[in-house]
Amino acid sequence: MKMIVAAFGLAAGLVACGGKKEADQMTKYADSMCACKDIKCAEKIFPEIEKWTAANEGKEVEKSAADRYNAQLDRTQKCYDKLMAEVEKAGGAPAPTPATP
Repeated sequence: MKMIVAAFGLAAGLVACGGKKEADQMTKYADSMCACKDIKCAEKIFPEIEKWTAANEGKEVEKSAADRYNAQLDRTQKCYDKLMAEVEKAGGAPAPTPATP
């Protein structure tokens, strides 16, 4: 939920000129979030999305780009919600992330 609140700042300003770059970047973030296998992975993506969103807040873009951006934002949230549901089902504690060699 933390990510969505921050990301809506940009979504609210997405109207009127261009915006392909912003929509493409949100697609990349959604792809990354949906590739996560555990909540720890997903939570590592939050700061990056928040930083990027803050830097782009208030930009004006075409409606089609804003719609695409918002669709990817929704996809990001759904993937995060799925991971959170797994955490809650497991008893509320995030599953440990495997150690990397």
